[in-house]
Amino acid sequence: WKDETTGMVWRYDEISDEEGEKMVELGVRRPAVVSKDASRLENIALPGKVNGMRVYMVGSRVFRGCTNLVSVSIPAEVCGIYPDAFANLRKLERIDVHEDNENYKSRDGALYSKDGSSLIVWPKATKSFCVTVPGDVRRIVPDAFAGCWGIVALTIPASVTNLYQNSFAGLRHLSGVAFEGGIPPMPDGKEWGRLPEES
Repeated sequence: WKDETTGMVWRYDEISDEEGEKMVELGVRRPAVVSKDASRLENIALPGKVNGMRVYMVGSRVFRGCTNLVSVSIPAEVCGIYPDAFANLRKLERIDVHEDNENYKSRDGALYSKDGSSLIVWPKATKSFCVTVPGDVRRIVPDAFAGCWGIVALTIPASVTNLYQNSFAGLRHLSGVAFEGGIPPMPDGKEWGRLPEES
């Protein structure tokens, strides 16, 4: 399907809800971007509708081959996003979400749940070396910072009560983590391994 507004061509799959309404999944079962020049794309705006059907789910294969993406725009219609949809976008600087989306929002280029309580994805090519997680975040999902090699210091607010063993996975140059409210227990009862401490 070709988006006449952007000129992008998308491969999609149709699904139906319990009431029989047809919707669209992008990148759940197969790569979604149809372009010989996918690797040259720097900015992509996902469509809100395809052939009149709502884009419901964005899967892990949606940006397959788009290795040079710098920014991604999420429309209001999207209800679900696989966290690993952005896994291989090493040049991604920001994710923008339409203000009318009822499930997600963006803040300073990062992806959050609509109420701001969950930090879902921090862009890999962030230009911030020292990152402070907002004070209304309660949960940092697994791999939220995966591949953010530029981050050297993290500050976690006291509001965060849910962390996971791999919440800081892939932070190669992380030298310190400051916990404003102490280190929260892991949800599964396991013990934390050694974390780098702020000096």
